[in-house]
Amino acid sequence: MLAPGDPAPDFSLPRLDGTDWHLEEEVAQGPLLLTFIETDCPTCRLPVPYLKRSAEALGPNSHRVVTFRGMRVGKRGSCWGTTT
Repeated sequence: MLAPGDPAPDFSLPRLDGTDWHLEEEVAQGPLLLTFIETDCPTCRLPVPYLKRSAEALGPNSHRVVTFRGMRVGKRGSCWGTTT
């Protein structure tokens, strides 16, 4: 667990174009809003319209709002850990 003010550890994830996205590279360019959501979780999807509006309001800096979408494989239920 990170303490307030601690930098997040670097990580990378593959992009759709086959290149890798690196947190460290993005943070070096300035402030970044990074979110992770589960696509089949209604609660996780609630902030998506607000994130979209934030990105639109940033105009040329809209790439500073990054959302990673994923889908849980092999489990059903909410993203809070309960299963059905």
